[in-house]
Amino acid sequence: MNLDGKNILVVGGSSGIGLSLVNTLLIGGAKVYVISRTKPADFPDEVEHLSLDITGNLDSVQSFLPESLHGLVYAIGSINLKPFARLSADDFLNDFRLNVLGAAQIIQASVKQLKNSGGSSIVLISTVAAKIGLPYHASVAA
Repeated sequence: MNLDGKNILVVGGSSGIGLSLVNTLLIGGAKVYVISRTKPADFPDEVEHLSLDITGNLDSVQSFLPESLHGLVYAIGSINLKPFARLSADDFLNDFRLNVLGAAQIIQASVKQLKNSGGSSIVLISTVAAKIGLPYHASVAA
C-alpha cells in the first residue's frame, strides 16, 4: 500500500488497534497525526501527536491538523463491562459521549481539511458487541 504524500489522522492511536494502524500507515509512507489522551514513551518519533481528551474542548485540533487530510480514523476504545442492571444513566451517557459525540465532533473539527484533500475517507471503528451481542457490553454496544 503506497500512502506517500497522504496525511492520516488517527484518533485513539496510542494503543491497541489504533497504534497497530499507526504503525501500518507509517510503513505505507503516510504522514500520521494522532490524537489521544496519552502519548506512550515508545511512540514513533515521526508521528505528530496531540494530547487531548476527545470529550473535552477541541479548539486545539484546528491548529494541530495539516491543511489537508486524506483520511480520518476514529479508533477510540472504551469498555464498561457491567451487568445491564448495574449500568447507570451516566454510564450510558459517558459511553455515548465518547463513542458517538466524540466521533461526530472530531469529524466536524476536521471537515475543512478532509475536503481540502480532494478525496478523503473516514473510518469509524466500532465493537463487535453491537452486531452480535456480548454479555456485559450493553452500554458500549448501544
